[in-house]
Amino acid sequence: MVNVEDLRKEARRILKEGKVKYVIGYERDQNGLLPKPAFIQNPEEVNRLIWDPTCIHNLTKFLVDEKKRKAAEKKPDERPVGIVVKGCD
Repeated sequence: MVNVEDLRKEARRILKEGKVKYVIGYERDQNGLLPKPAFIQNPEEVNRLIWDPTCIHNLTKFLVDEKKRKAAEKKPDERPVGIVVKGCD
């Protein structure tokens, strides 16, 4: 299993270096129990990221939205999006 601190460290690094526009991962919902999608744009926000057995949803569906957004922009940001996925995704 991935260590959440390693995940945060890598997300922070790629955001600081400008290698990605943002990172899609998981964060705790307001109820504190369930995960929800997190869209992290700044290195300072990576502490919101979580990784545990409750992180079961497939986040790759958000890449379809990204593709649509990019097509609608006049001058799209061509950097990739970082995404947290499970091996089965």
